[in-house]
Amino acid sequence: MNPQATRITVTNESERKSVGDFGVCSQILIILTYILVILTFPITIFYCIKIVLEYERAVIFRLGRLVSGEAKGPGLFFILPCIDTYQKVDLRVISYNVPPQETVLDDATEKWGVTVERVEVKDVILPSQMQRSMAAEAAASREAKAKIVAAQGEQSASIALKEAASILSESPAALQLRYLQTLITIA
Repeated sequence: MNPQATRITVTNESERKSVGDFGVCSQILIILTYILVILTFPITIFYCIKIVLEYERAVIFRLGRLVSGEAKGPGLFFILPCIDTYQKVDLRVISYNVPPQETVLDDATEKWGVTVERVEVKDVILPSQMQRSMAAEAAASREAKAKIVAAQGEQSASIALKEAASILSESPAALQLRYLQTLITIA
């Protein structure tokens, strides 16, 4: 019962009809096993009843063929000794740390019978050419924003100068006062 050496074959609809169909010799062997289990009941109970945990299911094979019905579990289930074999299947989500590599998307894994539930990307490494082009684009964007801010500053300064010039042009005394104030700051 090595859980790492598990190999389960999935059958299609035409093969599924023959699942559980046994020949006459197989039927006789199964009946003899039932009789043997009943005759040696107290001893064989330990070999016939198996336990499957909450996160496991058991796939039962009778004489190498899949027994009809679903996988058994969780809980107790009955097998015939020497006739039935079972394989436990772990249903827990398995998480792997994969080394950095180019990965296969989950669409390509469906044909292998693998269900990818979630992928967490921890690090993305870009080619150096892509990094340079992204850095150049970011620098150009910053320069454009700086030019826009400078142009808006010049526009607001020119509006303020225009308003000051219009105020000073209305009264010659104000122009004289401004001239005197400039002379004081220079000296």
